[in-house]
Amino acid sequence: VGSADCFRIGSIGRIFPSDVRALLDAVARALAEMGIPFRIEPGEEERMRRNTSLRTYPGPVRAVVADLAGTTVDFGSCAPAWAFVELFHRRGIALSPEEARGPMGTHKMDHIRALASLPRVASEWRKVHGGDWAEPDVESLYREFIPLQLQVLPHFNDLVPGTLEAIGYLAERRIPVAVTTGYNRKMLEIVLAGCRAGGFEPAAAVCSDDVPPGRP
Repeated sequence: VGSADCFRIGSIGRIFPSDVRALLDAVARALAEMGIPFRIEPGEEERMRRNTSLRTYPGPVRAVVADLAGTTVDFGSCAPAWAFVELFHRRGIALSPEEARGPMGTHKMDHIRALASLPRVASEWRKVHGGDWAEPDVESLYREFIPLQLQVLPHFNDLVPGTLEAIGYLAERRIPVAVTTGYNRKMLEIVLAGCRAGGFEPAAAVCSDDVPPGRP
């Protein structure tokens, strides 16, 4: 993806029109601070084209790759958030759903590591367990997380409103839709079953088991 002609829009969680407007305002401010014109003025396009650090792709959209939880299924990413909150609760650490959603999209072991590294959580861990967390704790948490996540996934498998309409729009234009996720393969298969039941059959599905460390 890093060298392909593509772009990514992330929208994990509950996203509303007011959030999109706030995002666009933030983008406009950032562009202004960087000295990049918000609107391309006459002659500006040619200058941008000559700049080798800026790449343009003039062709049509050939494929769409979407995330799963929070984007196409499970509005609000409730399934992973619930599992992480419950997981840390069992270790004596209170975790908010907002904190739990923070590292969404990464491999779930990396997600656990990121949550444990939050300053507040790390401080609570020291108080409860008498020392800093270590990698064996992450591995133990991950082993406990897997059955928790598998248990709850079937209850949060509904398509996000608008997904079918978007898929239909793309299908009419022969644009395939693939999905990626931070879930492992076993979790992915449960989510895909829910997608199919809702009328969505992705052209391809890539999970954290399919790629080296990092987001698929």
